[in-house]
Amino acid sequence: MADLRCMIHGLVETARVELRKDLLLLDVDEDGRAAEGAADWPAIEWDKLEDNPAEMKLGWNLFKDRRNDFGGVKGTRWLSRRVVEEKRLREAFINVKATDTTVAGGGGVV
Repeated sequence: MADLRCMIHGLVETARVELRKDLLLLDVDEDGRAAEGAADWPAIEWDKLEDNPAEMKLGWNLFKDRRNDFGGVKGTRWLSRRVVEEKRLREAFINVKATDTTVAGGGGVV
């Protein structure tokens, strides 16, 4: 039973690290902690997360549940703000050439 418990704890920690890296797009070290100079992430109290599975509104998710405060971080804008503000994410998600408003060589506005 102790081995099973240890395995489950390891899987949960691995899932948290993957969530931080692949979903929240955070810079983490090999142990899953914030890399030096990385953006702060919302405080997630995993054992206190609340969701309402009976909520049927389109777009409903646990970020909209008022019982979750994520350390005061506004979850609906946190990631989009980071994509705009952080160079690494901006370069990964925004095609700068496609958003350029000047015509190459002409200098005019499109």
